[in-house]
Amino acid sequence: MNKKLLSVNNKEVKGFYQLTLKSKYRKNSNSFLIEGIREIKLAINNNYEINTKQLEIIVKEAEGLDITYHRAFDCLKNPEEAIKSLSLMGVKRILTSGGSETAIQGIKKLIKWKSISLNKIEIQPGGGINLENIIKFKKAKFTSIHLSGSKTIKWKHLTPNNIDKTFFEQEIKISNLKMVKNIISKIKDA
Repeated sequence: MNKKLLSVNNKEVKGFYQLTLKSKYRKNSNSFLIEGIREIKLAINNNYEINTKQLEIIVKEAEGLDITYHRAFDCLKNPEEAIKSLSLMGVKRILTSGGSETAIQGIKKLIKWKSISLNKIEIQPGGGINLENIIKFKKAKFTSIHLSGSKTIKWKHLTPNNIDKTFFEQEIKISNLKMVKNIISKIKDA
């Protein structure tokens, strides 16, 4: 048995995409035992379809965990068929922007997909959700949303002269607790 600590951020590792934050897994022949995580996010195959083989293994091994099919859903060839398939396979929610760059741009599809889901699988809007548009998702009766709650800044700390500064010149995202609190307050007040 091979034990390994794994930190994944939108990178494929051993055929799995985006196992949330830091996770432990053990590989035992064709199955994976996943420890210490509460949620698993999945991707698509090279034909822009659900990777059903991967998903079947994960659903079996992740008994009791919530499974979220992440925004790769927005790249699937047939999302309406995928909603039904994912529901039957044991996925709890689909994180999606409605096939658009942002969830507010895709809100019509999100509402349509929510009605297609028949409450058997949660459609969770994500992508560009903020203080200005959050109420539209509440009014559309979505039960949860996904947002980064971050702000973009430039690196402000001193850097040594003897290193390449390219990394430090890029904008970085940092958590913004005030923004998250404001969004929660706005939802509660609406």
